This record gives sequence, structure tokens and C-alpha cells, in this order.
Amino acid sequence: MPFEVLIRQLDDEDEDVRQNAAWIVGQLCVKDAAPILLKMLAADPEPLGRHVAAVALGRIRDPATLAELERVLKEDAEPLARIGCAIGLGLMRDSAALPALKAAAEAPENHPLRDHISEAIRLIGSVQHKHRSALEKKIEKSKREVAENPDDGAAHNNLGVAYYHNRQYELAIQHCDRAKSLGAGVAWLEERLKPQRKPAGNKP
Repeated sequence: MPFEVLIRQLDDEDEDVRQNAAWIVGQLCVKDAAPILLKMLAADPEPLGRHVAAVALGRIRDPATLAELERVLKEDAEPLARIGCAIGLGLMRDSAALPALKAAAEAPENHPLRDHISEAIRLIGSVQHKHRSALEKKIEKSKREVAENPDDGAAHNNLGVAYYHNRQYELAIQHCDRAKSLGAGVAWLEERLKPQRKPAGNKP
């Protein structure tokens, strides 16, 4: 393990050593450090240590650490540690963290921290917006391809996939079925649309 020394330092008795190691493994996105950083986040006696651990976890972006960051954001008595969690959750860019961040923004004890929490929410929202914009462009491009080549099964499949990712399931099913009737391979899309199809007996 190339970062073994740094990971060991996360357990060092010297708080400066722990904090410096946490900062470095975060900057380097050392995924193997995540379990020790979680322990540091939960139990480090210094608020700054918990802060640095939270920010490092945010940079590493391991989805398995999201719940603990949310818990510490809600429960830690020290504002510095909660600020670290807000920053870490923002760095993760995971929309699953939005409910916890919005709840934290409303908590009276977090009023002095609202700028940090708002910035985390903004970071996540900007990623969602970019993803949405890219998806909308993909749908428009695929619609043009279908209009130009209405008997092209691959074009219908591509449009169906785009609609699926946009959660427009009825349209995705229509284009999946059309692509299949034209002989296109639709196995990936068909499998994912199974839960969205109404049983024959339940059709209105």
C-alpha cells in the first residue's frame, strides 16, 4: 500500500500529525484511508481533527461515508466539526446529501454556519444542473435522429435510453418497443424498464 505511512499517521497521538495526514490523504484522494478517517470523524478529541477528516472524506467521495458525514453534521456539538461536514458533503457532489444539508440550514444552532451549508447546497445543485442540461441536449439530438431516420432501430433505442435517464418512462417504453420491432438490440433498456411496465391486467 503506497500510502501506508500516511494512513498509520491518522491514528497518531499527536494531533498535528493526525490533521496533516488527513489533509494530505484528502488532497490525494486516498480511498484506503476512508475507514480510518471515519473513525477520526467520529472520535477525534479535537474539533479541528474532525473538521479535517470530514473535508478529506468529501474529497475522497466514497458514497459509503455519506451517512456518517450527515450524522456528524446533525449531532456534533462543535461548529467547526459541523462546518467540516458541510464542506465535505458539498465536495462529494451527491444529491442524496441535499435533505440533510437543507435540514441543517434550518437548525437554529447552525445559523452562524449557513454560508458554508449554502455553498455545499450550491455545489451539489450546480452538478445536477450540468447533468440535466447534458441530458436535455442528448434527448434533443436523439429526437432529431429519429425524425431523420424513423425506421432506424438504434436511433429509437438511443432516444429510449435518454428518456429512461430523464425518468420519462412511458416515452422510453414506446421507443424501446419501436426499436425492438425494428430489430435493434434493446436488452439493456428493456431490462431497466421492466419495473416501469404495467402488467397487462392493470392497463386502464
